[in-house]
Amino acid sequence: MRAVAHTRKSSFFVQLIEVVQMNIKSLGMGLLLGFSSLASQAGVHVTADNTFGIFDATGGARPFPMITGATGAIIDVDIFIEFAKCDDPGMVFGQTGCPNNGEEFSGETYFFLLSPFGVRVDLVYTYNSTPEGTAQGSTTTTGTYDRFLNIGGRHEVTFDDDTAAAVGPVMLNGAFRPEELLSAFDGGNANGVWILGMGDSITSDPLSYVRACLRVETNSGIDSGGGCPGIFAIAEPGSFSLAFLSLTIFAALGVRRTPRTAGSSGQET
Repeated sequence: MRAVAHTRKSSFFVQLIEVVQMNIKSLGMGLLLGFSSLASQAGVHVTADNTFGIFDATGGARPFPMITGATGAIIDVDIFIEFAKCDDPGMVFGQTGCPNNGEEFSGETYFFLLSPFGVRVDLVYTYNSTPEGTAQGSTTTTGTYDRFLNIGGRHEVTFDDDTAAAVGPVMLNGAFRPEELLSAFDGGNANGVWILGMGDSITSDPLSYVRACLRVETNSGIDSGGGCPGIFAIAEPGSFSLAFLSLTIFAALGVRRTPRTAGSSGQET
């Protein structure tokens, strides 16, 4: 009996050692995968501006707070803009919409984004017959937002290359592909001051600028910026990778157990 008991005990310790070795290997692989995921994580950088302005036959610019600490190359850029195009006298600060209805001449509107490394992307064209349209290289006689449709109002628009619908000819809320692709920024350095240019090309029926939010993604690094509530959110840096790593560790440390069967003593072996 002692010999049998000794054999069982030895077998138990052999199995225990095997389980420990397997778990150590699994833990090492989990750590490797987790840290590899952290190392390869893309960085998302968000910066915002809410300096209100009114433009009537004039243009202006809004520099975003500087992006710093970004690493790697740009792989994606998106921008959100809230604005209003109203009949005279236009929407002033504190108003929630156009004070009256009339002819807004939406085709007078234009927007462009300028990177810290000098690349310009025009988001919305104005008439190609105007000095502003000529500077843009505008390809339309009526503007991106067709002036003959005369549909203005207050709008929230996200410009994103990956969106199927192109911007215009009607001024609408939503996400749209800009006139010129934001992928022109790909490969550049995100650090520095990005500038949103805007304006109204002909007198009367001004453009009112409310706010904008810029999202720049690079192929390495960690997230930065506070995000734009309800627009571009910033996740906790490395949250996905850390969660994956934690789950891997717990799985590796799990004890292999024999499932209970009906009528058993209730003890786990």
